[in-house]
Amino acid sequence: MIALNEYITDPVPMTSRQPSLHVIGGDATTRAFVLNQLARVGFPAQESASPASLLVHESDQELLRRRVFWASVEHRVSKLTVKDREVLELLMDCLPNKVLATRLGITERAVEMRRASLMKKLEVRSLTELVRLVTRFAVVQQYGLLLAID
Repeated sequence: MIALNEYITDPVPMTSRQPSLHVIGGDATTRAFVLNQLARVGFPAQESASPASLLVHESDQELLRRRVFWASVEHRVSKLTVKDREVLELLMDCLPNKVLATRLGITERAVEMRRASLMKKLEVRSLTELVRLVTRFAVVQQYGLLLAID
């Protein structure tokens, strides 16, 4: 389970308020994997032993907003073609276009066009945003967690 606190509650004054993520339960391998995946998309998370003190009750409206957001992402991902998914999988490895083109047997220009098409279909503005959304979506799908929406 991952608990998303509204704000970090460290006694040290923070210069900016940001959500904190705590990974709770499961075995050590699963916790390490989840922590690694969250770190890859820019979410510093930590393991925690006391879940009751970490859980924050959020409003029904916020929970509904998250469900609607992730359902819309799921809908957009479901519309991807087999070739789109193949390109996306290689994009997630952060490979250069030249390597992608060689692996897919297409030109670099075709890779650029497919990447642009993926970004349009998933409604993101940058490659970084694409990788972040897809990685977070994978966590949502695998663990059934409704991660915070930016």
